[in-house]
Amino acid sequence: MESTNTFIDKFINKEIKEEPNEDISNMSLERKKYIRLSENIIDINPVPIFVKPTISNVTEINNEFNIIVLGMDEKQLYVNKNQDPNKEAGIFTSQNAYVPMNNILQIDNMYIKLITEQIIKGISELIYTLYNHKGEFKYQINNSWIQKYKSGTFLSPHNHLTSINNSNIKTFSVAYYIDDGDPDVTQTYSGCISFIYNNSLTHLRPKSGTLLIWEDYLIHLVNPFYSKSDKERFMLSANISVEF
Repeated sequence: MESTNTFIDKFINKEIKEEPNEDISNMSLERKKYIRLSENIIDINPVPIFVKPTISNVTEINNEFNIIVLGMDEKQLYVNKNQDPNKEAGIFTSQNAYVPMNNILQIDNMYIKLITEQIIKGISELIYTLYNHKGEFKYQINNSWIQKYKSGTFLSPHNHLTSINNSNIKTFSVAYYIDDGDPDVTQTYSGCISFIYNNSLTHLRPKSGTLLIWEDYLIHLVNPFYSKSDKERFMLSANISVEF
């Protein structure tokens, strides 16, 4: 069966073309670290990430988010560019991941329900693929928020790890891109979310409509975002625990 996930297809199947005086052996070895586990899950040596390039009903859902945001205060919406809580300290332990918690997925709205269903479907694919769980499961939305990034905004390396110590409960972090903000790709990592594992980095530059899901322990960061058309990046994030 032919894949419909072109985002992963292009990465997995990308041909490495040799340039003059270039040794491609290391590049080939690097690409072999990545394995496709299912239609929408890629293993990034060895951490799995669910990547859905475009969700269903994307236009209607994104239009609804843009309507909802019109009634929100800016303090509930924007990530603070200057995130360091103590600029005089040489050593501190804060993860510097300060985001507005506006509980967006708790709103009683048909389009919010639609995207929540798609998120849960993605989590179902993850627990089936990773843990061979084929039955029902309970889920709980721990927190959720929509946020906007102005030019230059970033998030330092962090994870969303919870203190739950139960092998039957897994927590997943979610990132959905309502508007990618038209990133200026001449700035190498502009618009990228970067994942850190096994002393290596994997960078993803999602588009508007892209849904990402990963387990909450995975360290990641948001690189400074620069738009080539003076737009803002607009996205949904959440942490959801499942018991099975």
